[in-house]
Amino acid sequence: MRKDHPRYSSLNEKDAKALLVHVAPRPYNAPQAEYEEVLRKILKRCNGLPLLIEVLGVPLKGKPLYYWKGQVESWSEKETNLDGVLKLLQPSFTALEPHLKECFMDMGSFLEDQKIRASVIIDIWVELYGKSPTSSSLAYMKYLDDLASQNLLKLIPLGRKEHEDGFYNELLVTQHDVLRELAIHQSKQEAVLERKRHSLVIQGDNYPDDLLLSQRESVRFLSISTDDLFSSSWEEMDSFQFPKVEALLLNISSSNYALPGFIATMKKLKVVIIINHGPDPAKLTNLSCLNSLPNLKRIRLEKVEITFLDILQLQLGRLKKLSLVMCSFGEVFYDTDETDASKALPSLQEIDIDYCYDLDELPYWISEAVSWEKLSITNCHKLSILPEAIGNLSKLELLRLCSCISLSELPETTARLNNLQFLDISDCLGLRKLPLEIGRLDKLKKISMNKCWKCELPDSVRNLENLEVKCDEETEMVLWKGLEEKMINLNVQVEETEHNLNLLRLL
Repeated sequence: MRKDHPRYSSLNEKDAKALLVHVAPRPYNAPQAEYEEVLRKILKRCNGLPLLIEVLGVPLKGKPLYYWKGQVESWSEKETNLDGVLKLLQPSFTALEPHLKECFMDMGSFLEDQKIRASVIIDIWVELYGKSPTSSSLAYMKYLDDLASQNLLKLIPLGRKEHEDGFYNELLVTQHDVLRELAIHQSKQEAVLERKRHSLVIQGDNYPDDLLLSQRESVRFLSISTDDLFSSSWEEMDSFQFPKVEALLLNISSSNYALPGFIATMKKLKVVIIINHGPDPAKLTNLSCLNSLPNLKRIRLEKVEITFLDILQLQLGRLKKLSLVMCSFGEVFYDTDETDASKALPSLQEIDIDYCYDLDELPYWISEAVSWEKLSITNCHKLSILPEAIGNLSKLELLRLCSCISLSELPETTARLNNLQFLDISDCLGLRKLPLEIGRLDKLKKISMNKCWKCELPDSVRNLENLEVKCDEETEMVLWKGLEEKMINLNVQVEETEHNLNLLRLL
């Protein structure tokens, strides 16, 4: 079956219902209200996929309504036999190129119905499959696009449709549970002694029978999921070793969570992702188990309580990227410390801080990690000031400050960022002025400043050449319209205002 066959495309609610009624007409003498309720449940199960509508609907044709209800009840009890569905989906997987097969099977390591930020997946793939230290995230974004084009997952934009400079926090990835079952099924077809990925689900303190006793030697991608009753007791796994694990995904739900001590045995570990699905930020402890990991390059923490000093004190010599999303920093955030950031984090190139609501000021050492190339602080509504010493970041190429609505100005020292190529101040509604000498940034080639029409442009901006500006129509008219003839190769692109409600999908 061709990958572009229409049965792989999602239908809207009206067309999905029409297809189901076509393949499985209403049972004889079935009460309308009861029939409509059963239809609704079946359509919810199929999620608009014609292939599933056909697979689940055809066996119902000609059967009485009680049979339909029995099928629906068996699904809710997770007793559905998916062999037929998986068999029909198999051609979709078989047609994939080898690298996309690996990526698709990785999707089975995430929780069912999980809404995953694209940046999480890309961080994992860059380290699992990157062939060089400089592997670009753009290649792995293309992998997601390829899988989405074949309807094996869905991409949902939260904000701007164009994802510039490797910033994918505003893109969600979701996958139908049956497609996830296909990913898990295919992953289990790997030879027992060569299993590359394993998912461990712990309910309360009850470990599953399969604790990977004979397969852990080969696993490269390990995901562990715990619920809100888990006590962070790892006694049954304390003696385990995972010598080949390169990517670790921890899905947590409890308010207090101690990292498992066996992480210290993962000498090849490159990326750690910790995602809290509980209602409030989780307090992390036993972070010291990360100290002895010589190859750890990426850490991503979502909805946890932590301080910047916690990270700084880990002395992670090869850490390249730190991502903190929806994190709480607490009162100790402002504690002073004598640790030299340039020595504690000598390889750090990128920091990404997103939706950290209590962040109103950056730590003192933010300007000491002079190896930084990208600094992204987005949707931090209390952030009101940047440190004057930010001008010390001589290697900084990208400064992103999207939706920091309390930020009123940039430090004058920003004009010392001689390698800065991209400045993004979009939706910084309180921003009133840019540095007076911003025109000295001769490498600055792109500015995004949507909804910044109240920001004052200094005269020196006219010295910038070959500048590309992206903004809304009002900002273009107020700030840039009169400069087109006064600047060399100024290119102003007006972006349409988007009213995107997909952010609600994160809740």
